[in-house]
Amino acid sequence: MKAITLRQPWASLIMDRRRHVIVKTWRVQPGERFVIHSSAGRDDELTKAWYGNNDEVNLDKVAPKNAILGLVEVKKCFERDLARKSKYDASSQPPDPNKPRKKEYAIAVRTIEKLRKPRLNVERPSFRYGAIWEYEYN
Repeated sequence: MKAITLRQPWASLIMDRRRHVIVKTWRVQPGERFVIHSSAGRDDELTKAWYGNNDEVNLDKVAPKNAILGLVEVKKCFERDLARKSKYDASSQPPDPNKPRKKEYAIAVRTIEKLRKPRLNVERPSFRYGAIWEYEYN
């Protein structure tokens, strides 16, 4: 089955049904299913902001790294309007109009199955970040 790697806390937020859109530079078809894999990286401050900003939050439990978290299905995929800046965009500078930009697609997903216990220590094959890869999900 196809798998996609997302950085934490985004992978867990998708599986917890708190976020429903993944932004990528490639298009997918509605009805396609993907295994959600969390990367080795995690933004701890952002994770705490989403899951409770206190010292009692167990980050490895709410947002495990290098783990298979579950299965999602694509509901819709549409080209993202790059002219509209989101308040969540990392850069504060507007894009350079002379520099070609890749198209971005917003992929709306719904959670099909969230694993009760994530499959830990699953590393994706080493190739270009963000690419789709194969994982035997059963």
